[in-house]
Amino acid sequence: MTVSSFGDELRRRRILSGLSLTELATRTGYSKSHLSKIESGRQQPTPGLARRCDAALKAEGGLIALAAMPVSSRSNDAATPPFGPEWAIRFTADGDGGFGTNMPDDSIRLRLKAVPGYLEAPGDVEAQSALLDATMRLGQTTSPAAVLPVAIAQVHTLRAALPLTRGRSRAALLRLAARTAEFTGWMAQEVGDDNAALWWTDRAVELAVEGEDHELAEYADVRRALVTLYEGQPGATVRLAARVRAAHDLSPRVRWLAALREAQGYALAGENNRCAAALDHADILWERAGREGVVDTSRPLGTSVSVDLMNHLIRGWCLHDLGRPEEAAELFDRSSPATAAGPSRRSRVRFAVRQALALADSGATTQACAVVAGVLHEIRIVDSATVRTDLKSFVSLIRRRRAHSAVAELWSELPSLLEPR
Repeated sequence: MTVSSFGDELRRRRILSGLSLTELATRTGYSKSHLSKIESGRQQPTPGLARRCDAALKAEGGLIALAAMPVSSRSNDAATPPFGPEWAIRFTADGDGGFGTNMPDDSIRLRLKAVPGYLEAPGDVEAQSALLDATMRLGQTTSPAAVLPVAIAQVHTLRAALPLTRGRSRAALLRLAARTAEFTGWMAQEVGDDNAALWWTDRAVELAVEGEDHELAEYADVRRALVTLYEGQPGATVRLAARVRAAHDLSPRVRWLAALREAQGYALAGENNRCAAALDHADILWERAGREGVVDTSRPLGTSVSVDLMNHLIRGWCLHDLGRPEEAAELFDRSSPATAAGPSRRSRVRFAVRQALALADSGATTQACAVVAGVLHEIRIVDSATVRTDLKSFVSLIRRRRAHSAVAELWSELPSLLEPR
């Protein structure tokens, strides 16, 4: 058993008991910072600490036994990972860079240098475009931490090619780099770093402006509005989204996305009439997009969820935030077969958790727990910070119902889902 195993078990039992670190510190007489180091595995538990935590959490000797295991029997002590303990990649604005390892007996230093003609042929741009498509598909199905290194490296590759490229190839590279940076910002938000998400969104705007991609430059405010939405800032969400929705020089699709986000902001503020008006406006904008034949199906901005389905899902989302969980749960239930059949695991998990939240809020505890139980594995795979925000609300809601059989059965699975992998 490892030191971190004690920490993992301590955290698991603390969360199951509904205690914060501060509350556990008060009960045990140890500082919050010290307990945090124990939970993270940065310090070893002493027998005295183990006894106090065991008593405070009613572990019946379980924590004491973990702490008593000798260091020599710990199976997962730090070992040198494959290919060396650390890899480092360095990027510079002029296209140069490098790769290195910190292996004590065999350090590697590989220099990377851009050359004239780099990514100049049209086929090169097409290959980079295909790579972005593949990376975005990966972003629909797995952890953002696995996707970000690929996305960041691709932005660098495209950025480095710009000083060495002219004409149409340069314009295409700028637009592609902007789109890749925008996607990187989304993955940064999904990994839980809002500051990085906004930084990448700003870089996307810079590239889009230079590449004359007006749509993406303006759509960035819809992305920023998603950050403020999850931060619980309805006013900022509405302000950002409404500006884009009202921009008549933008495509109906981008304005449709903005109207949906605006509706979410109004719902968060409890403004029922304005939310309904924004949702109706979204419907009108999408109908207009269909009539004008300007729907971009190659790599559209925003969601990969089909339009009709997205309209229903966001309406359900808004109904829940407006305090109408029964209506929201009904909408989510009608939409769930189509959501489950879609290609995006991330969207499937997101709206399943929203459905569970609406069900739990409406008193349908058994059904709510069944929905979450059905996507436990996928929640772990996508490792989404925004999904965890809603999952924490779900856990908070059902905590007081732990005597319920469905909650009791699910409860032990939840603590591990509330922390990033």
